[in-house]
Amino acid sequence: MKIPVLYQIEKWIKKTFRHGNKIILVKNNKEKELKIWQRPFFRGFGLKIKGLRNTIVINEPYQFDWLKNKGKITILSNDNKIVFEENSGGCPLIFIVADKQYLHIGKNTVFNFTKIDMLSENQTIEIGENCMFSNCHIMNGDGHSVVDKISGKTLNIPEKSLKIGNHVWIGSEAKLTKNTQLPDDCIVAMGSVVSKAFTDKSIVIAGNPAKIVKTGVTWNYSPPGYALWEFRNNKRYEIKPNETNGDEIYENTNSL
Repeated sequence: MKIPVLYQIEKWIKKTFRHGNKIILVKNNKEKELKIWQRPFFRGFGLKIKGLRNTIVINEPYQFDWLKNKGKITILSNDNKIVFEENSGGCPLIFIVADKQYLHIGKNTVFNFTKIDMLSENQTIEIGENCMFSNCHIMNGDGHSVVDKISGKTLNIPEKSLKIGNHVWIGSEAKLTKNTQLPDDCIVAMGSVVSKAFTDKSIVIAGNPAKIVKTGVTWNYSPPGYALWEFRNNKRYEIKPNETNGDEIYENTNSL
């Protein structure tokens, strides 16, 4: 008679890692695939895979908040790939239901209960470096077809991949839908709905539908009124104004 706990682990392994599903950790440009017995104990996120030949690549170090709130990755389709670059993670809630999709997350990019729904076959979501996401919602498709009754043509296939540049801050409850493209160094305000491409950098986007409401701005990780700081080379640095040479950067050894 099998011990119930061991039986459940064995059952989970067979369902999740059949037919080429992989988790690969990368450190110093060396890849290491998690062995079958290691996978249930990887504490990065909750994982459910029902599809085939899916790959998750995680570059170390990573920032999954497994002690408090686990992220979650659910894949119900085939031949998909997710890549987390160095120092990325947080608490993403990733849901993939269509085949042959690719999600790339840049260095130092973190999520706070951010929903990422990948609903359109052969599509890409590309997220840049040094981005900060709140509990917003990103979706690269509609999930169901809108069809012209006369021609039978599907009308809501995405026209372009969803792309988010470097150093982008997405506010709480914002929604980024198919065809969204955001430039570097921009802010999407709380509750905004974005469904098109923007090209101007250093802007604030707000409203439904979203539009540019402010230009010539940037943002920083620190709260208003506190010392400014930023990520560089996967470390926290404080920014000290320098009257002659612009901003002088020095390392802050305090924990994040």
